[in-house]
Amino acid sequence: MTPALIRAARGLLNWQQQDLATAAGLSLSAVNKFERGFGKTRVVTLQAIILTLKEAGIEFPPGGGVRHSDEITGVQRIAGSDFVQKLDEEIYAAITKPGQEIYSCSADASQWFVPSVKKAAERYYKWRERIRVKQLYLVPDGNTVFESPKTNYRLLPSQLTGKIALLIYADRVAQVMWRKKQILILRGKEMAEPFREQFKFLWRLGKKPE
Repeated sequence: MTPALIRAARGLLNWQQQDLATAAGLSLSAVNKFERGFGKTRVVTLQAIILTLKEAGIEFPPGGGVRHSDEITGVQRIAGSDFVQKLDEEIYAAITKPGQEIYSCSADASQWFVPSVKKAAERYYKWRERIRVKQLYLVPDGNTVFESPKTNYRLLPSQLTGKIALLIYADRVAQVMWRKKQILILRGKEMAEPFREQFKFLWRLGKKPE
């Protein structure tokens, strides 16, 4: 993380150095010294700055740069043999606070357990447990795969779960196409909210697994 990125992040929020220092619980001099590149910044100080900016809606994409989550709309395509791992990394970047929920709708939950994605899945489950993220699932009647407590599942007629797996998280919706090894991610609150409300409606209609 560079001083230039932190200054750019403050600019997106229209924050002065004092605003960042107050929000992060730091002294003004600590923020000022880091942005000016003076001395060696403690790891805990930098972590406090980054966490505060993320909580304010700032994102630092894996490819570099800085952006505000409210400004992101559009479609992102993920493809290739490591498409599940790339999706996981995208989720890690989007969800930074404990207590958030991920909604999943899948016609065939066993796809997440095939050997080619097993390692990525194991890392994902450990991350989810560490950050205390709850995941709820809509699956078709007859589903026998439960990687989470059964209370996190609801069963629906197969025609209601569809054929494309969906993940709804933060302000995004990921459509997973297993055969093509592709994922389309819809980005933006206005895009994600209808999917989230539809999931909640179907959740109320679903029945609990025995």
